[in-house]
Amino acid sequence: MADPKRVLRPHRLPDDCWRLLLLVYLFVFMLMHIPIHIPIPFLLIPLDLRTSKHENRAAFGGRKYDLTLYVRNHNVSDATFFRLVGVDNTADFNVSAGNTFEHTFEVRRKGYWTLFVEFPGDRYAKSPRKIISRDSHRKWVMEVYYYPGAVGFSEWHKLSRRGELHING
Repeated sequence: MADPKRVLRPHRLPDDCWRLLLLVYLFVFMLMHIPIHIPIPFLLIPLDLRTSKHENRAAFGGRKYDLTLYVRNHNVSDATFFRLVGVDNTADFNVSAGNTFEHTFEVRRKGYWTLFVEFPGDRYAKSPRKIISRDSHRKWVMEVYYYPGAVGFSEWHKLSRRGELHING
């Protein structure tokens, strides 16, 4: 009886080895059937062994990223609602005077963000728009003030990881 440690087991090829074998087979087949006048360097173009670009995107973190926006309402009390409009995203919310609204959006690309404040009687105020990209910053703050007959908006400011406000954002 044979020793079980010495029994030969068939070698199992890696899962993606069949792709390489298929490409080698096709390469040899083309070399045998292509006329001589076609240049051989044309056949030596590097071939991509990936089945899909989407499989490799996950390794690099994908195309989506999280963007957190804060709206600080200092003294606007008679607003019907606030609307934050941005890249393929919209958020309607109410935030009382003295409080802060926070929302994290899943964003796919860079684009402009604008805050609208709606008042009774179909009146609204529109903030200056801010372009925000994946490379700029992850957290932004805008402050809203009420003046007699008008609404004031600050510029969008960066918020650091520790919660500190960057004024030069």
